[in-house]
Amino acid sequence: MDLQLTDRVAVVTGANKGIGLAITNALVAEGAYVVAGSLSTENLDGLDRVTAVPVNLLDADGPAILVQKAIDAHGRTCWSTTSGRCGSGWTVSWPPGTRSSIGRCR
Repeated sequence: MDLQLTDRVAVVTGANKGIGLAITNALVAEGAYVVAGSLSTENLDGLDRVTAVPVNLLDADGPAILVQKAIDAHGRTCWSTTSGRCGSGWTVSWPPGTRSSIGRCR
């Protein structure tokens, strides 16, 4: 199936393992570039079309660091997806403007 993702730029959080890594691999298989953020990046380092970014998204500047890496590496972002958990739950309180959707490319 061609999802028409070739050369699109995705930001994926929680990307080092589990569903975040699966999302990263699926996007790359469809031809997208992925800026992959996670506390650790050992499973992401060296993957083709993946920019691994070690980042703590609970830090005040964490989301901005991740988005800036995408812009620095590719000049844009097309969308983002959020995967990961905080403490014992699966929800994270994001600063305003940094929820799961960063924006879409035109």
